[in-house]
Amino acid sequence: MKWREPLVRALAEAGHEEQGAVMSTSESEYFYLTLRDAKKSLNMRINLMAKVSMIGTALKSRGSVLGEPIATLFCNLKVEENLTIVCKVLHASETSAGDLVLFVWDATDSPLVTLQIDLDMEGQGQNLLHPEVPLLSREAYAFPPVGTIIRLTVSKDIQNISHIKGVGYWVKLGNVVFELQSGLWKGALTPDSYVQILSDEDYEVQCHQRIFIYRNSSKVDRLPLSIFPWPSDVTETDLSYSSYLTLMESLTYPEVFTSAKLLFDLEFVHLNLLMIHKFRTVVRVVTSCPWQAKDLCTPSTGKYRIRLMIEDSTARIHAYIFGEDGEKFFNGYPPIDVLTEKMYKLLGISGSPVLRNPPWVWCCLKSYYLDENDPWGSRRYRIFGTRLI
Repeated sequence: MKWREPLVRALAEAGHEEQGAVMSTSESEYFYLTLRDAKKSLNMRINLMAKVSMIGTALKSRGSVLGEPIATLFCNLKVEENLTIVCKVLHASETSAGDLVLFVWDATDSPLVTLQIDLDMEGQGQNLLHPEVPLLSREAYAFPPVGTIIRLTVSKDIQNISHIKGVGYWVKLGNVVFELQSGLWKGALTPDSYVQILSDEDYEVQCHQRIFIYRNSSKVDRLPLSIFPWPSDVTETDLSYSSYLTLMESLTYPEVFTSAKLLFDLEFVHLNLLMIHKFRTVVRVVTSCPWQAKDLCTPSTGKYRIRLMIEDSTARIHAYIFGEDGEKFFNGYPPIDVLTEKMYKLLGISGSPVLRNPPWVWCCLKSYYLDENDPWGSRRYRIFGTRLI
């Protein structure tokens, strides 16, 4: 589609360091080949135009090493070892065991994955499912509004690269291991990994920066790359497309639109809640607690009370559905079989509830906080103005 042509070009440039144009200084005097084509031109004299990307000590190769490995974009990640990535270190923290965790980003979205999560376990607190909100300090909320942020673990036993603790710089990391945990991509550096600090003028860095510029320049390009060509029609919303934000944009939202206090019933306790803003977004429903139709309403009041875990390509958060918002979401109180069909559609259940592929859906969210003295730590999200078709 034409609305993503600039982004496609930027992704192509970032994914291949060898530029794909054939160049000539005149019609017949010189003919330049790309490095990819040059590898196929055996026993031929050819012209090349290239740059030196890295200079180092010559090492014995394990393979043929026709050149330095091409970096893998986050959107092309695979569950395997020995991947090379170019990324920006946005945040660094230490675990209780003393390992270093790097929050890295390259402006693209990680691949869409089939979720293998036991829905019956969500309410029992699985650490791997916890959203980003309570895990990071307020200082870490300077994250970009688009692109997936992946955590890379650096074991305290890896001495030669454990000094990487600064933030805000670009790096090339080699021999990185990736795996999936509860639908989230995780990475780890190994004793064989290497680190190369890159400047902002580096060609690969500039390619990633161009991707970010293209994606951040319009709301359309901020949409998750994997929704192509468009989100599903499973839901309808009240807000217009102009109010669209990614989840990370909301998490890092700098302003409080109103200080008006909203009073409503939250788990049968009346609380004064401070509104931050309302917006429209595109998400997948990772889990629902409860998720079975017979349990969606509380026995004491007969009203909806549900906690969803939702995600887009930028973050994963909890969002609640209560009372009248639930009545609109489910179109009243339909029979159990109808409600079951709606939940199966929302959660992407086609067979086993453990193996799911939830659709991308539109929804409206309102952001608020419970404690005026701790607006970031007490942040909550509630779904409203959304109807599940």
